[in-house]
Amino acid sequence: MCHKSSLKITSPMNCNQPAHRVTRFVDPACCLGLMVVALVIGLFDLQSSGEQWLEDGPRYLNNGAMMRGWIASGDWLDPVGFATKDYAQYPAHSVPYHPPGYAFLLGVWFFVVGMSYASARVFIALCLGLALCFFYGIFRRQRIAPWIAATAAVLFATSPEIARWSRSAMSEIPGMLFIVAGSYCFVRGLDTERGRWYWVAFALAVVAFFCRISTAGVLPGWILCLLVTKGFR
Repeated sequence: MCHKSSLKITSPMNCNQPAHRVTRFVDPACCLGLMVVALVIGLFDLQSSGEQWLEDGPRYLNNGAMMRGWIASGDWLDPVGFATKDYAQYPAHSVPYHPPGYAFLLGVWFFVVGMSYASARVFIALCLGLALCFFYGIFRRQRIAPWIAATAAVLFATSPEIARWSRSAMSEIPGMLFIVAGSYCFVRGLDTERGRWYWVAFALAVVAFFCRISTAGVLPGWILCLLVTKGFR
């Protein structure tokens, strides 16, 4: 209880400050824990795990390597010319076949951090961790308790398909990151009724589409959710 002293009376607001401080750090602490979970899932026994798809996996990695070479070359205004010269030397990249979003992000990562298979797996694990944080955020926007939201995110991360693709260098997890981030912004737009969040959501959906085309399947759900919650207004 707050008590009266000879000098001053502590206000009720001061009494609640420690609780507010603790509550303020709950969400960051949960997100940090989810990042650790993602890194454990993605990198556990890394040396003994390899690409699940022996055709597409190396192609994605080579696409990232080609993007990294393009960024390092400085020949940014002639990507086709660079790709032609690169393909003559390393005839394995397939950026025209796969959407270029993930390849570009992986190329930037390779340029900054270094190029290796282990580096690519760390990138995928970090993408999973960020996706879990946004997944957690969607629950928190619905006023769900932090421990329930965190438990749901862990269950999501440890589901067989998510854990499986988190242990590869394919584009599924990066695509999922951006569509979950877009869903978080979409839910925030529903909550705050501020139009800019919808614009951010659809911009992230475009990035997700350029990482993985199948992420577009979430968009009809957004429209349906908007109609159910807000009507035609």
